[in-house]
Amino acid sequence: MDRGTLSFIKRITILIDIILTGMSFFLAYYLRNHWFAKNYSRIGTLNQYLWVLWVMLSLWPICLYIFGNYELKNKESFFSIFLKLFSSIALAVITIAAIFYFMKDNSFSRLFYGIFAVVNFILLAIERLGIKIVFHYANKTKRNHKRILIVGTDLLAHQFTRYVEDNSNLLIDIIGYVKVNDKDEYNKELNVLGNINNIISIIRKYVIDEVVLAIPKDSFNKIEPYVLECEAMGITMNMIVDLFDFKIAKTKIGTIGELPVVTFHTVSLDEWQLFLKRLLDIAGGLVGIIITAIVFIFVAPAILIESPGPIFFSQKRVGKNGRIFKCYKFRSMYMDAEERKKELMAKNEMNGAIFKIKDDPRITKVGKFIRATSIDELPQFWNVLKGDMSLVGTRPPTLDEVERYKHYHWRRLSIKPGITGMWQVSGRNAINDFEEIVKLDTAYIDNWSIWLDIKLIFKTVGVVLLRKGGAY
Repeated sequence: MDRGTLSFIKRITILIDIILTGMSFFLAYYLRNHWFAKNYSRIGTLNQYLWVLWVMLSLWPICLYIFGNYELKNKESFFSIFLKLFSSIALAVITIAAIFYFMKDNSFSRLFYGIFAVVNFILLAIERLGIKIVFHYANKTKRNHKRILIVGTDLLAHQFTRYVEDNSNLLIDIIGYVKVNDKDEYNKELNVLGNINNIISIIRKYVIDEVVLAIPKDSFNKIEPYVLECEAMGITMNMIVDLFDFKIAKTKIGTIGELPVVTFHTVSLDEWQLFLKRLLDIAGGLVGIIITAIVFIFVAPAILIESPGPIFFSQKRVGKNGRIFKCYKFRSMYMDAEERKKELMAKNEMNGAIFKIKDDPRITKVGKFIRATSIDELPQFWNVLKGDMSLVGTRPPTLDEVERYKHYHWRRLSIKPGITGMWQVSGRNAINDFEEIVKLDTAYIDNWSIWLDIKLIFKTVGVVLLRKGGAY
């Protein structure tokens, strides 16, 4: 997790703190005027107190920041977290009290502020507890960790490894190490995967998100060809200095934790846009699941009547940077479709690492209809909700297709695959050359923005309604 990601998480935490502080204010006012109304007289109207809310919403994040509540420290105890939170709220409450003292205004209820402080502490403590649990779960499962490959010498690689181990909040999973020189002797505890000459096959085999170049200056000239090959694959690279003349990758100064690096990337690293993309995926996925449930009522019996067997078809597909996941669809083929595929390979109408034939005999009559209307793809909304896929992305390839990829084809896998994308809205039936598909996919990657996704979603709706294109 680089500084940009950490900064993004801090901004989100501040926003949640402000929302919870506002909720505490209104809840405290309600409790004071209802639960405590029997023993105490009612306080003034809410409008009389609202100006104080604006002061609180400005003051609370400052006090929380002063006591380090936005520092994502490693292995911090719950006691330390709650102590910082208590100190922050105490400082904020004392500051508010001082404001009233100098204003010589005694009309505001002290009990109200006491209730507010308690409620605010409870809500913010629950939030911090939730963040702690999320980070603990993330470190335990490593599901959302960046899978890092380290290229370099033993000393620098070992130093970087120790730093990552001491800062588990970085959410980094070091998969292994690659030698620059055969004479380099690595610590036996480190998982050495091979020499830099084999870096492409290593990346393909071990599902690598980013490469960290931890090398001395005298090795820079030896690795340039391999760095450019990684660039062609769409792999993000981190290095201390900027030496290379890239044709695709963008360069930015950043950090891994607090370690300064220069990052070379071909995919967007804009955290806010990526966050919005995920929100769009969740919203679209929920709507899609509801539609899928309704369509299921009508499609399921039709599938079973023509071809007894499972209603849903699951197939292993290759996702972001080589991750394997099960892609779900309504079954549109006979049960022996996978076995018959080998017999039909000679009739493949596509050039390159993709299979497709016209009037595929493996497809049922119901299958032809649900493919023509894209109904068969509706269960993929479950893949979107799980995070395996996105609403918009590149076409998810099969395992056998990826085995035939050249190294620059791998760049298609540098983002999550999508239910729709540039190829799907560009007349996919008319495209029979895999290289053209790669060009469309890389064009999407290079020009990606949240607005492009929205545009492609609307185009997809038009394509589906007009029944253009076919399934994949």
